[in-house]
Amino acid sequence: MKAPEKALIHVPGNVCHEDVCLTEMAAVAMHGIRRSGFGIPGGIAAVVGVGIIGLAALQILKSLGHEVVVLGVQRDEEFSRLRIAEELGAD
Repeated sequence: MKAPEKALIHVPGNVCHEDVCLTEMAAVAMHGIRRSGFGIPGGIAAVVGVGIIGLAALQILKSLGHEVVVLGVQRDEEFSRLRIAEELGAD
């Protein structure tokens, strides 16, 4: 992939590659949460979809003190994503 240098961020050597990869997904989830108005602690939120971004949103919302309802489809059940969401604290 090609990107302009100004779009790149230096990652310190003590940060593992796995954490760097997950940062973008968490940023996308947090952006959606802020735009939705759920950045304020408390309340009930719904997350539609339990892919990596949905699971990140679930964890962020839980950390902000929200009750979180997660919606998935049959395919999500086949991949155990709904069970993972429950393990992460979905209400």
